[in-house]
Amino acid sequence: MKIVFPFLTVIGLFTFFACNQTTDTNQRSQYFDTAGMDSTVKPGDNFFLYANGGWIKTNKIPDDQSGWGSF
Repeated sequence: MKIVFPFLTVIGLFTFFACNQTTDTNQRSQYFDTAGMDSTVKPGDNFFLYANGGWIKTNKIPDDQSGWGSF
């Protein structure tokens, strides 16, 4: 019982201070960037182009390269 009470007190203080933080509402106005979306495509027809079409149109692969990848 001597070990449990200090442990629960510390956990309670961490919880109190974690829940008591304030955030800037202007900073969290959007959760994801819609600039890369292509709203001319219907999401039900081709969701990949709807979600990524704007980015694909503006970011072309250079002629001297055959492709781009993550590695």
